Amino acid sequence: RGWTYSVVDDIQPSAGQGGTRVTITGVALFAGGNGTSGVTLNGVAASVISATSSMIVADAGVLANAAASTGLAVITADNGQTVTSQAGTTGQFVKQFTYEIP
Repeated sequence: RGWTYSVVDDIQPSAGQGGTRVTITGVALFAGGNGTSGVTLNGVAASVISATSSMIVADAGVLANAAASTGLAVITADNGQTVTSQAGTTGQFVKQFTYEIP
């Protein structure tokens, strides 16, 4: 297989609590694979509702601590490759999800 360029273009909404339905859009989100085996938002496992190579819909998992925090989305493809919501030669293109405290 050839090389695949994957990028996360957007995360909407960019903030929420556990259970928030989040849409991640981008290009080649399966990183050359056929699907996704998991998604994390700020290191917390999300429940994938639907997934295509250009859009993943997931419910944010529940944050274990009681402090608001911000972090990357990480998509793990069924071929073991990962796609993070940070790109660019210096990581300048960043999309993040912020957990808000109720």
